[in-house]
Amino acid sequence: MPECTCGPWIKVSLCGAAIFSASTGKLVSVACPSRLCAGMVAIVDDRIADHTPIMPNPQPCPWVGVRVADDRGDFETRRIGVVRHE
Repeated sequence: MPECTCGPWIKVSLCGAAIFSASTGKLVSVACPSRLCAGMVAIVDDRIADHTPIMPNPQPCPWVGVRVADDRGDFETRRIGVVRHE
């Protein structure tokens, strides 16, 4: 049986913050959902890029490699704002 390559994933809205390119509309970074990380982390190929937790932790961030699903279509009905940058 073929292995699914779609998961694991998290919605943009569950990340707490996200930055989209103003010119392309593409998601470029999100706030890491881990409590051990702080700040924004890059999105590479629709997945959370490798980064180092800010808190002392011998383990890598468990969210690295998780696909981020763009749920902006639901933002207006849930009154979530969108911030864009160049």
